Amino acid sequence: MASITKPAVNLLVALSIALATTDSHALEIAPEQAGLSKAEGMIMLDYESIPVPDSQSIDLMGFHFMNKVTDWFSLGVGGCAPLVKGEYGGFMAIDVTAHAQRKVLGDLFVNAGLSAGGGGGGKSVEQSKALSGSGGFIKNYVGLGYDFKDFSIGANYAKIKFTNSAIDHAQLNAYVQFPFSYSIGSYANSGSQTSADEQALWESISDSGENILTLGLDNFFQIKPEGSNKSTINVADLQFSHFMTNKTYWFADLGVGYKGLPLYNHILGGLGYRYTVSPKLALYAQLGVGSGGYSPEIINTGSGLLVYPKASAEYMLNKHYGLALSGGYLDAPKGSSKNYTFGSNSRFDLNPLNPLVFKI
Repeated sequence: MASITKPAVNLLVALSIALATTDSHALEIAPEQAGLSKAEGMIMLDYESIPVPDSQSIDLMGFHFMNKVTDWFSLGVGGCAPLVKGEYGGFMAIDVTAHAQRKVLGDLFVNAGLSAGGGGGGKSVEQSKALSGSGGFIKNYVGLGYDFKDFSIGANYAKIKFTNSAIDHAQLNAYVQFPFSYSIGSYANSGSQTSADEQALWESISDSGENILTLGLDNFFQIKPEGSNKSTINVADLQFSHFMTNKTYWFADLGVGYKGLPLYNHILGGLGYRYTVSPKLALYAQLGVGSGGYSPEIINTGSGLLVYPKASAEYMLNKHYGLALSGGYLDAPKGSSKNYTFGSNSRFDLNPLNPLVFKI
């Protein structure tokens, strides 16, 4: 991935300073309870189609984790990848984003943001150079949205520019936001017992849904591969899941190859269902849709669109940690890539009474 441009570097520095110096209004410290604090954020998905001179348009699905710094300002990281147009499977960009959002009339809000990062990829070196130029890009956007409490939808006028590349255009995009919250605590308080008052407080202010972080190792067994890569692809993935009810959840997943095809990558999102067999054993079924691949000549995912149904069985080691085995079928509807999958993962409960611990 090529180096990012000077404006992107400047933005990265500015974001770091802002994050280090801004009082975090998103962390609601409970009175006389400095051990735990609540942090809020959202996952933001967006979609846009960008004309490419002398070629098919490229449509990009954006995916960002945003963390609130104040009531109206968030910082985050994420990326974008193609879906159904052209043969752009394997193209991906990663960025940092500053996002501002404020309600103006009831649940109607305005938002604006600035992203900077780098990316590349495509079906050939020549296409990658044409799409991403020197690799760095800047994106800015402004628009309107409506808050439905459990999610928000809206549209932005967005401009994205890769330096010295064919991608330099302004267009409309559509987006959806999903809020979530989690707790953090001081490293100095790690290992201490949670008081009864603190438990009662967090039960009253926490989200009704669970938040789970899953770290996994997946294996893709290719079925009659047409690309030059015929081997099993080993992938490390990170999945965040938020339960809307005790049984149903939405999730976002990032996967990166580490063996077989180390530069493989994918971004997926979707819905899942959990069936509890016993207090320690649960079965999961989920369907993910997203984008990924590498060069179509090596692994043919076509435009990049991926559909991934997966089932897993999870055994809880204690109240907050579990291990699971999974199996599924990964398909690229716009390409020829089809894969049986088998993997294992560990889960970490992000509920308010099981906080992430940072050294602060």
